[in-house]
Amino acid sequence: MKIIFFVNVDWFFISHRLAIAQELLRTGHEVHLATTITTRTNRERLMRAGLVLHEITIDRSAKQPLLLLTSFFNFFILLLTAKPDLVHLVTLQPNLLGGLCTLITRTPTVFAISGLGHAFSNSRFLLPSRRSIITFLYSLVFLNPRKKVVFQNESDRSLLVSTCFLPFTDTALIPGSGVDPSLFPHRHFHLPDVPVVSMAARLLWSKGVSEFAQLASNFSRLSIPVRFLLAGAPDPSNPESLTASDINDLAALGCLELCGHVDDIPSLLQKTTIFILPSYYPEGLPKVICEASMAGCPVITTDMPGCRDSVINGVTGLIVPPRCHESLTRSLQYLLQNPIKLQEISTSARLHALDNFSLEAIVSQHLIIYNEIAFTPTTL
Repeated sequence: MKIIFFVNVDWFFISHRLAIAQELLRTGHEVHLATTITTRTNRERLMRAGLVLHEITIDRSAKQPLLLLTSFFNFFILLLTAKPDLVHLVTLQPNLLGGLCTLITRTPTVFAISGLGHAFSNSRFLLPSRRSIITFLYSLVFLNPRKKVVFQNESDRSLLVSTCFLPFTDTALIPGSGVDPSLFPHRHFHLPDVPVVSMAARLLWSKGVSEFAQLASNFSRLSIPVRFLLAGAPDPSNPESLTASDINDLAALGCLELCGHVDDIPSLLQKTTIFILPSYYPEGLPKVICEASMAGCPVITTDMPGCRDSVINGVTGLIVPPRCHESLTRSLQYLLQNPIKLQEISTSARLHALDNFSLEAIVSQHLIIYNEIAFTPTTL
């Protein structure tokens, strides 16, 4: 098959979909990628992997209507000239812009819903009409008769099935984008004298950065010896992003170690005792939680879509209410004061990740879907 991926930005494709593309290439398919290229390094990496690149700039802030229109026409022209057998759309704008294009051309399409984002949150940046517009557009693009809509959690699937007139049979549930177990070797868990508590995410307020900082501050006042590591960089295209001034304020607290952007997540998790993602953002299925579980790290996260789906409460981690400093502090104290329970959770987290998040299984599920919709003729 000739397959085109349409993704908002290159680094997201590399972290979340490159492994699927590499398996397609390995088995003889032709793989194209339409995306925003951010660095020469990423361009070269993608070309070395064997992908055919098409640079289509996506305005992730969605503040430039002309650029949105340009992206739509550029992808539509790509469809007409490349004539793919299948299109895989990932993230909001490619789902909507690309979905309108494939609706017109009737190209078999996989829609990847990797979280519903700020449009379905209670973000203070949300315009009242935006969710209605996005819901309408999803309803429109889902009219494509040759499609599969892939969700990462049941909450997102239930919501779009009920609001977008989406047949349940046209959906699939795949838990995340896959984790390579070989990158996260099994380790013998122990509670060190100075435990390391880590958070890794884009530095967005809605990811729970403030809550993590408050947690570190609480433990500092309690004089409990714990290192708090915050890994991640701002995302200027996102209205919830921290600014340079915000990061300076965090550094001034003196209770956090700011790591900046970290490429080597396995090394970070290798030295992590407990991983925390206090997000109040509607996630898909956070890859970093899947990675932490694969590394045998007990996880504390929130009762939010995606986050709660990645953890079995009390077995592979703990789930707390979002934006609740007290619950977060109590949960961390509980784990640190119960090393036997901590070790049990570590073992269970690893086994759960092997059974549910392994890269091989996730890739296999995608390939089954590709073959299903590419070779099933439309009845229209």
